[in-house]
Amino acid sequence: MLLALHGAMSREALQAELDLQDRKWFGERYLGPSLAGGWIEMSIADKPSSRSQQYRLTEQGKSGCEIAQRHDQPRFLQSFVRHVGCGRILTLRAE
Repeated sequence: MLLALHGAMSREALQAELDLQDRKWFGERYLGPSLAGGWIEMSIADKPSSRSQQYRLTEQGKSGCEIAQRHDQPRFLQSFVRHVGCGRILTLRAE
């Protein structure tokens, strides 16, 4: 998900970028862990349910993306994801 995030994006835009349909599943498997792990942050932190809410990378998220892009190899990405404990967060959409 981090690699799909460009600037500040809404939940709907992120789901569309990843080609994911189920809102609840996306929140539980991608958005929640990304927020909890400090990889992304809310643009309106005091209003998590705001319809204007957008999400953006934190410094930690930006670092993770840079590392993943430098090592553009599936094995490295799997190893990195396991090491930092972010599960599906660094998932790339299959082409």
